[in-house]
Amino acid sequence: MLKKILAFTCLTLSITANSATLIVSGGQLMGATDVDVDGTFYDVSFLDGSCSSLFDGCTSFVFTTLATAQAASGALLDQVFTGIYDDTPGLTFGIGAEDPRGLAITPIARTVDAVPGLVWITQVENYSLADGREDRYGRFDAWEIESDTTIDPGSEDVWASWSLSPVPVPAAAWLFGSALIGLGAIKRKRT
Repeated sequence: MLKKILAFTCLTLSITANSATLIVSGGQLMGATDVDVDGTFYDVSFLDGSCSSLFDGCTSFVFTTLATAQAASGALLDQVFTGIYDDTPGLTFGIGAEDPRGLAITPIARTVDAVPGLVWITQVENYSLADGREDRYGRFDAWEIESDTTIDPGSEDVWASWSLSPVPVPAAAWLFGSALIGLGAIKRKRT
């Protein structure tokens, strides 16, 4: 019985730990917390403005490889642009209300072959169902844009600004303590 309880608890914790929490204000999708990108959790905010003003002179980015930036773009489609925010891209902050698609742009730090004045990006295209295109379409190729690029409010583009999610210490301690208790109970039962 104890093994069944422990298995259920672990399954429940893993399900709740892997779901992003959407940040919504006035019906607009502002971002999300705890977005799982290949096992690492990030928070994302959708922002308008210039690359230079948002990303410390267009030089400070979370993702340093195309692969991780692509995984983040995929996570936006799978975990953040869901439900009504998948069906209606204009409900995402920064995207024009009438736009049938929204483009979320994730910048990538280039450590090799960096070109002054240019920045690599990945871009996710979130189409409206009414547009007649696929429900969601992701273009994960790297593109180069000028580092002084500004995204205006109400356009179809928006910056995806990422940061590592803080680890909630009480939850981590509870999980670790539960595991120790479970292991101790299993060991005691065997002896």
